[in-house]
Amino acid sequence: MKFHHTLIHLAFFLLLVAGLTSSCDLISQRPAEIEAGFSRDEVLDALGEPDMVQDFILPDQPFFGPQEGLADIVPPGRVVEEWRYESEETIRLVWFTGEPEADREDWTVIATVSYPAGAVY
Repeated sequence: MKFHHTLIHLAFFLLLVAGLTSSCDLISQRPAEIEAGFSRDEVLDALGEPDMVQDFILPDQPFFGPQEGLADIVPPGRVVEEWRYESEETIRLVWFTGEPEADREDWTVIATVSYPAGAVY
């Protein structure tokens, strides 16, 4: 009889842990609201460390891809830092820039975009 109660308690505990784990997964999948003007620290607090970081210079000619919307926000020739977050279903890009003489730590978010993983531009 004691063994039977132990099994019931163990089964209940495992169900509880499984439920809490799936709740945490749902919370972590919820997209964080990132807005223009956010600092690096605010993005790190909301999304964590990016999967990839790269710099690029915004071209002065038409181009295609998720970054093309930046042409309306940033002057050509400006350095932009891109933070990339990847999941199985979504790619999220967060772009930072600032005045050329500003320290990178002071750069803020200028835009962000999400698109389905595997999308081709």
